[in-house]
Parts: sequence; structure tokens; C-alpha cells
Amino acid sequence: MSISNITRINIEKPIWSNQSIGIAEWRLKAADTIEIVILYKDKSGRRVFPETYQISAHELKKCPLKTLRTGTRLYIVPIQKMEVNKCLAN
Repeated sequence: MSISNITRINIEKPIWSNQSIGIAEWRLKAADTIEIVILYKDKSGRRVFPETYQISAHELKKCPLKTLRTGTRLYIVPIQKMEVNKCLAN
């Protein structure tokens, strides 16, 4: 049995135009699994995406890369492609 190396990432705001999030390539480090929390709240103060999501680094690296003007490279990950982490579901 192998132990998974997990990295937790908080996302302030999703990319609304394509219902996705951007994860900087440098944030992956040596992670096998990425746990993602989308912190964005509606006008009432409720989180729009209250679940904790997860995706394997292998699957995440299949997502398209976008290079920002600053040179930072982001994986563009559709929210629907991620799994809800049942252990941490709210």
C-alpha cells in the first residue's frame, strides 16, 4: 500500500466563462492528489461551491495549460472534471 502525497489548494474565484479553475504549475510540487477548496461566496455570503474537490495530479496534467503575461503557467481544470471528496464533503 502506498501513501498518497496530497497538496491542498484554496481557489479564491473560479473562471466563470468556462466553469473551471486555474492551478499554477509550480503549486503541484510532488503531489499525487490535489485537494481543492473554492472559496468564492455569493452576495448572501454562502460559498457557491461548498464541497472540497480532488483530482489526481496525473489527471490534472491532462488539462490544457495557459501561460499568463507574467510567465506563470496555469492548468485550466473544469470543475465538473474534479471529484467531490466524500470524506471532507460539507
